[in-house]
Amino acid sequence: MEQCLAEITLDKKKRLALGKVLGANRVTSFEVYETPEGYLLKPKVSISAHELWVFENLQAKQSLAKGLSQDAKHDLGSFAKDAKD
Repeated sequence: MEQCLAEITLDKKKRLALGKVLGANRVTSFEVYETPEGYLLKPKVSISAHELWVFENLQAKQSLAKGLSQDAKHDLGSFAKDAKD
């Protein structure tokens, strides 16, 4: 369901400032589509080339997903005694 978040005005150079709409969102770019209803912006995020291998390696991706889905089973306690000021 579509929801209007804000009305944004073009500046003198025909640019849109989306910062207020996006807030703390991590969007770094948009794909722009022209539809019969108007223009559609699809948000995108970028990752560093250093991290791209995880998405290209199916075994690594599955292993990462499995690890992230597992609940923490051990209470490791406090690490305060190991903290250095």
